[in-house]
Amino acid sequence: MEKLTADWQRLSKVIEWSGLNINAFATRLGFKRSENLYQIKKGNHGISKALAGTIVKHFPQINYTWLLTGEGEMMDGENPAGNRRNAVPEEEIEFRIRLTTEQVKKIYDLIKERK
Repeated sequence: MEKLTADWQRLSKVIEWSGLNINAFATRLGFKRSENLYQIKKGNHGISKALAGTIVKHFPQINYTWLLTGEGEMMDGENPAGNRRNAVPEEEIEFRIRLTTEQVKKIYDLIKERK
């Protein structure tokens, strides 16, 4: 049971690092449902070689050996250039900008001038 708890702790770190919740993380990996990840969280399953391979395929910054065994560092020393912002595609990042009416008018006037 201890190994399964450790598996979830490592997987949880990767999910947190990705900036996604567990459901979005599963979707990013190409899973229709996040059930297999929840089974790891519940301690019913460990991280399989196939799952570790899928994670590393989508997040090459993650160390495959660390993900499976806990040995070494979470980040792959051969692929250190990646960081959390690179792990999440730009189209999946939601942000909102709040503008005052005056700011919107200024933007509109600038666009109008350029036409």
